[in-house]
Amino acid sequence: MIGPRALLGEAHLLSPLRAALDAAELHAVYSHELALPEVLKRAERLPAGERAAPGDLELFGATSLLGGKGAVRGFVFAVPARDGAAHAAAARLAAAQHKPTLTVTVDDPEGASFPELTAFRERLTLGASARPAGPEATP
Repeated sequence: MIGPRALLGEAHLLSPLRAALDAAELHAVYSHELALPEVLKRAERLPAGERAAPGDLELFGATSLLGGKGAVRGFVFAVPARDGAAHAAAARLAAAQHKPTLTVTVDDPEGASFPELTAFRERLTLGASARPAGPEATP
């Protein structure tokens, strides 16, 4: 689970997503729980021209760190609603991955449901192609 630290650190926003991941039987490693020095060390590999916002370094570093782990079978990028920079960063990172990706928008914790996680689990367990799932997958 890759996302901005401020978003993933908000328990009232993250708890419905955690519940949906559990319901879909997906085990998540959360980027905001990774050791920040290790994440930032990995972020040094991001070319300076690709940096669009200060949070991009941490997102890239976490993706790079987790992407090298064999047990990580795919990435779920969590982005806040109405945050164009976070959506753009997630789209750039997802496009660069060789593992399956899914981007979910976290908005209303009261009405949050993430049915796309079940389809994503199927892609992971059935070995489907690494193309993104969800709205970004449609041409």
